[in-house]
Amino acid sequence: MTRTIIVSATLTSLSMDDVTTSSQSYELQLALAFSEIHSTTIISLVAVSDARRQDLKLVALGSKPRGLTSAWNLTRRLLREKPQGVQVISFGYDPLTVLPLLFSRALGARAYTVVFDTHVGATEQFAPTKRTLANAYFGLGRLLLRPLNGLFVVTKTAENIFARMNKSIFRTRIGFDPEQAKPWALPKSEEFRVIYAGALEVYNGIQQMMDGVILRNSNEESTRRVVLHLYGTGGLRQTVELYAERDEAILYHGVSVKAEVDAAVLRSNLAFNLRVLDHPVSVNAFPSKLIELLGSGVPVATTAVLPSAILSRYALIVTEVSAESVRDALLLAEKSDESFAEKASLARSFIAGEYDWHDIVSDMSGFMGGPSTAAV
Repeated sequence: MTRTIIVSATLTSLSMDDVTTSSQSYELQLALAFSEIHSTTIISLVAVSDARRQDLKLVALGSKPRGLTSAWNLTRRLLREKPQGVQVISFGYDPLTVLPLLFSRALGARAYTVVFDTHVGATEQFAPTKRTLANAYFGLGRLLLRPLNGLFVVTKTAENIFARMNKSIFRTRIGFDPEQAKPWALPKSEEFRVIYAGALEVYNGIQQMMDGVILRNSNEESTRRVVLHLYGTGGLRQTVELYAERDEAILYHGVSVKAEVDAAVLRSNLAFNLRVLDHPVSVNAFPSKLIELLGSGVPVATTAVLPSAILSRYALIVTEVSAESVRDALLLAEKSDESFAEKASLARSFIAGEYDWHDIVSDMSGFMGGPSTAAV
């Protein structure tokens, strides 16, 4: 009998109400989708209470997300599991997370990791010596990927890179659950509300986004004020707070649970999804935030993180990450808000059909040698 164990360093519960990041959203929705195929357990390094949601179980280790203690607790828990028919899935390549998977594999389990992110974004602000040590640490983690049964990646570029470390590699997708999304309608407001929700990092064009809003509001053609609402945290948090203090068109809300962010999206005229495409972080990243935004039916202004031929049907393409491009996108969105609302409606149907969680986990399970939803 096949069982799936998903190792998480972020999930604190089985409720989407407690989700605050796209990574948490992905991990929980992936686990829920797997639980519809067969027995599925999340082993959470950080949760403090066990929980159950239908056929999905959460085992809480109550550790810190990283470190020797959490690695030891995870190893002990995995070694207690009967390995026959077990497929263990983790995320990333932190050595202290990969090593317990290797111990589990040595006893007969099948071990995999999903590489949809990179350590570069978290370490690029480090001092040179600290960054060198961090790169060496995560370099060891990448070497430890070789003995795993396989890897999941989400971009072709990442597939080419990680295939050098493990030949058994599968390109997957990040899904969307349309049943959880409430319909968007064009807001009636004197302001043009714009939202960004995500990591406040250089590679997400945060400063250019804010500068673009300020440029737009200083434009003589402006008929109503644009207000930018930002949700999230990251290396540019202090910069965002400074902008918010100086300009009333920049509003920073900090970190909020998913339900609050979703409600804010529905109140917005436009959502931004910018990414500096030549940044190292973009190599592995899959546009999960973009998928959620398009699936919600809100008009989206985005860089071409998916093929432009597809995106141009459903979103407003921002040609480069600059204040001027952001300003131009805002002016165009305001003038053509009804036509972009029609695009957004088409996008919702497209996402529901192309990014179905059931199809995604069916393919992943088949790759690991387990049952698929097609066989259930």
